[in-house]
Amino acid sequence: MLSTLKKFANALSGTAVMQLATLVAALAVSNIFGPLGLSKFGIVQNTITTIASVLPFGLGYTSINYVNKHRESGLGLQVANFAMQACLLASLFFAFLLFLGASEFAQLFYSDPGLSILIVFAAIGIPFSAISFIQHAILNGFEAFADMARTAFISAFATIVCVLVGSWAGGLTGAIVGLLLSLVLRAALLQIALNKYASFKLALPSMAIWRQIRHFAIPAGLAGLSLTPSTWYANSLLIKHGGLEAQGVIMAALTVRMAISFIPQQLSTVFLPQYLQSEGEPTRQHIKRLIQYVSILAGSALILCAAAFILREPLMAAFGKGFHADPLVFGLLLATVVLEATGLPLSYFYARREQMWRFLFVYTYPKDISLVLASIILVPTHGALGLAQAYFVSLTVGFSVLAISTGHMLWRQSKSS
Repeated sequence: MLSTLKKFANALSGTAVMQLATLVAALAVSNIFGPLGLSKFGIVQNTITTIASVLPFGLGYTSINYVNKHRESGLGLQVANFAMQACLLASLFFAFLLFLGASEFAQLFYSDPGLSILIVFAAIGIPFSAISFIQHAILNGFEAFADMARTAFISAFATIVCVLVGSWAGGLTGAIVGLLLSLVLRAALLQIALNKYASFKLALPSMAIWRQIRHFAIPAGLAGLSLTPSTWYANSLLIKHGGLEAQGVIMAALTVRMAISFIPQQLSTVFLPQYLQSEGEPTRQHIKRLIQYVSILAGSALILCAAAFILREPLMAAFGKGFHADPLVFGLLLATVVLEATGLPLSYFYARREQMWRFLFVYTYPKDISLVLASIILVPTHGALGLAQAYFVSLTVGFSVLAISTGHMLWRQSKSS
């Protein structure tokens, strides 16, 4: 019990301080450069995060699963090496293509080739952010929460300092360069932490390892191909139809949402290894464990969201002049956090059974397709409110389908046991 509480403390503190750093950086940029500046800063940050989370193609989640379950056999380390090598090659290649096609990218997604310099900055940061996703996942598989927390504290401090010093020295461009420097430092710190648990080689990925994990990695990767891009596309629609300033305002609300959602997500990273190691327990105990996880994650999300809704005006005012908290927009975005947190433990069921193809079709695709379709319908007419409504529709559809499917599978399992 004490060990679990210690893991919670490390996981939560690391996540909290990283989200605080993200919030402080956004507040600094918004107060210095206003909604327009925050929107441009957000284009770089969101493009990096979106593409960097897609490029590993499910290898992060695959690494958690295999490193945690196969640490003793050596397969876990082989999978970790494969993930690092494949992600590095993919991210460098894609960053190079994005660098060359920055103007076309800006025109296609933002209808403004003048934003191409922001895409160039994003291309530089993508490899460092992408490899950090894999490094973090491998450490999670080793349950190295104390090392992750220490790295988070240093990285958070570096992010704030780099963005603030960059803003002072070079304006908005300096703030963006500071963000990129903080990503480089975070990747370096995570690698130092990883070296305590395993050695990593710069080599071509092993196809033999790929053949062993592809049944898990491919559906997990396909989930990533729709998950983050659908969110990014929905936000790009608001820029097209509402302008940069409107997107800057809702980005502030989304920053608050992200800060809250990472708390239950980090709790989930502690629960997942425990759940994977509980394979073989009786069905009744299995269901009780899932209910316990759902109660903790949903409850924590609900408390945090309620507090954020009550404090929405001072939270938004902290971003500076021009930022306001529309109660309906804010409330809808916060409600999606609760839905998302409630569904997290249900995803464990599919990971432990290695039924990622099923999870892809019962949760990820319904949720992400709903977000894109709802955004296309609602954003042009309702702007920021339409985007918040689209988020709510998406999470409602995804959670409903997931709950029905998981409940049916657990019912069948209890009948057969």
